[in-house]
Amino acid sequence: MTKQDAVRFWSLVNSAPYEERTRIDIKRAVKRFLKFHYHDLEMLEPLTIPKHRVNTHRVNKNMLFTEEEIKLMMHAAERIRDKALFVLLYESAARPQEVRDLRWQDINWNENEVRF
Repeated sequence: MTKQDAVRFWSLVNSAPYEERTRIDIKRAVKRFLKFHYHDLEMLEPLTIPKHRVNTHRVNKNMLFTEEEIKLMMHAAERIRDKALFVLLYESAARPQEVRDLRWQDINWNENEVRF
């Protein structure tokens, strides 16, 4: 396999009728294999993989909560636990799974920090 073969394959993947996330996954797997099998870093130079991008079809400005909506949700929460959970999610921008997986040792009470 030559550098030109790799570049041709990359262009085929770029024009494939898959979602961008799928194309990135394919590129990562192929690049990992080429690095393992050929040990030729020069061949890998033109094979770039974009950094993580936000899917604009799934997340956009219109889907985010406004400051007023956030205040309404805070006031609607009846239990202090729910308010604390909401504030933690909002202030940390953590995923629900990350907050769910928190343990007591992840909280630094002296520094007022939470380690995810």
